[in-house]
Amino acid sequence: MFMSKHPMKKLYKSEDSRVAGGVIGGLGEWMEVNPNILRTGYVALAVVTAIVPAALIYAAAHFIIPKKKD
Repeated sequence: MFMSKHPMKKLYKSEDSRVAGGVIGGLGEWMEVNPNILRTGYVALAVVTAIVPAALIYAAAHFIIPKKKD
């Protein structure tokens, strides 16, 4: 089985790049992508899906994804 030399990154809510709950900021840090790009895409997705599904997914992620422990 393929084993990477790098440990698996953990997904946490962002404390530095936080707008609402830190979910998308944390996802951006985890993916090493600018969180503003992800936020723009997420807003577009929310508009296309009539906002309710995107809001439910964000709320679920807010409760599931832990805060980073220092």
